Amino acid sequence: MKKKGYGREVFANIALISQLGISMMVPIFLLLFIGIYLESKTGWFLTVPFLILGILAGCRSVYILVNKATIKTKRHTEIEEEKKLVNEAIEKWNKNK
Repeated sequence: MKKKGYGREVFANIALISQLGISMMVPIFLLLFIGIYLESKTGWFLTVPFLILGILAGCRSVYILVNKATIKTKRHTEIEEEKKLVNEAIEKWNKNK
């Protein structure tokens, strides 16, 4: 018997949203702190360039995760459509017998 609701999909989406947030924030803060540390040690102005680099790295991580998620969703949709077509063909075959 099939369960009602979208339990697995909801948890997968919540996990994806959390992963996107973490993937965006970790590189930003990591490179920001590295920039602050290097600026305090060398005296060079490095905080803003490292912050920009962290933002770019976070955007790249999010882009990769979203692409993987959309490819997975497209494959799932294609498989479901193929199953539907096969079932329709089997039903037509059985009706013609």
